[in-house]
Amino acid sequence: MSTAKSAYVIPRGFWFEWVACPNYTAEIFGWLLFTVATQTAAAGLFTLVGAGQMFVWAMAKHSRLRRLFNGKDGKELYRVRYVLLPGVV
Repeated sequence: MSTAKSAYVIPRGFWFEWVACPNYTAEIFGWLLFTVATQTAAAGLFTLVGAGQMFVWAMAKHSRLRRLFNGKDGKELYRVRYVLLPGVV
């Protein structure tokens, strides 16, 4: 049994049409709400560090999708999307 890289498909769905990693976007918003609710420096620092790490992961996924689905050799074209926030990043 071999796992072919071509078995991977472009994610689809509501938020996937706008950003590459909507799960990270939702998680960052959740931690922002937690920070606002608790109003502690520790929560703010955790949110900043976590958001930074998720941004790095999202950039890597976005880059990988653009490289895998370049529209060549019969592959589907991965249209340019935002990484985490529509209209911003």
